[in-house]
Amino acid sequence: MQQFEISLKDNRQNRYLNFLLFSILLNVMLFSWMLSTATHFYIMIAGLVFSVLSVVLHVSKKWNKIVFSPHYLLIVFVLCWIAELEWLPALLNIIFIFSAVYLNKKILITVNVDGMIIHSYPKKIFAWKETDNVLIKDGLMTIDLLNNKLFQFVIEEVLVNENDFNDFCKNCISANRPINQQSDNFAS
Repeated sequence: MQQFEISLKDNRQNRYLNFLLFSILLNVMLFSWMLSTATHFYIMIAGLVFSVLSVVLHVSKKWNKIVFSPHYLLIVFVLCWIAELEWLPALLNIIFIFSAVYLNKKILITVNVDGMIIHSYPKKIFAWKETDNVLIKDGLMTIDLLNNKLFQFVIEEVLVNENDFNDFCKNCISANRPINQQSDNFAS
């Protein structure tokens, strides 16, 4: 069974970095506020130093030069909060970690003889019988549905042969459309 995997260009990177900055600033405020009541003073100092260092790296745009992913710092924050026996900030940072991982996830489109699946949240599934046209041209994927909805996506890297993909989609649409509805409005 022929199948195509298409990776979309990531337009959520700014949201991801802004979300990380928000969570790190929140940790700076919490560490500063809890510093006076901490039972393990050195843990709060370490958390405050890590969070301030993270803000400095974020503002100076040095994240790209760091080998590890910036959301790993949130794990350090979770460990600091657990060591201090502060469960609510630890839980909040665990939620931040899962959110950061979700925001940093690549979006893929799978195209096969059954239809198309856009792997995002929520997952979108399009059957060929509800599709009017699908094509890739110049790094842009267009999905035109029979209900007049149009989706266009910028492809990260075109790793498929455009002509083969367009012919495959054209054949799948023709095979799944009733004979009286078939038209010749496909673009190649």
